[in-house]
Amino acid sequence: MKRLSLWAALVVFAFASLVHSQADRHLVRDKPAANSASRTALVIGNGAYSDTPLKNPPNDAADVAAALKLTGFEVMAYTNLDQTGMKRAIREFGTKLRAKGGVGLFYYAG
Repeated sequence: MKRLSLWAALVVFAFASLVHSQADRHLVRDKPAANSASRTALVIGNGAYSDTPLKNPPNDAADVAAALKLTGFEVMAYTNLDQTGMKRAIREFGTKLRAKGGVGLFYYAG
């Protein structure tokens, strides 16, 4: 009987730990401090290829952009850019980083 109650206690503990860890998975960001560094992100998801289109990259880029916004980033998000559009977006991102300083993050899917 002791073995069964010990086993039951372990199962309950494991379940409680799992529920607790799942509840803590939400992204939460306090308001940035007045002296915190600027955060800028460039997020690009390209999937509209003529030979083999990809579904996931634009969706992944949208999810990453949303998560970065929640954590205090100013996000420049684009999907399905051609080469000229990518060069322009990267140039604008660089210009913004040089002007504002702070942290820069580049994410590309595709």
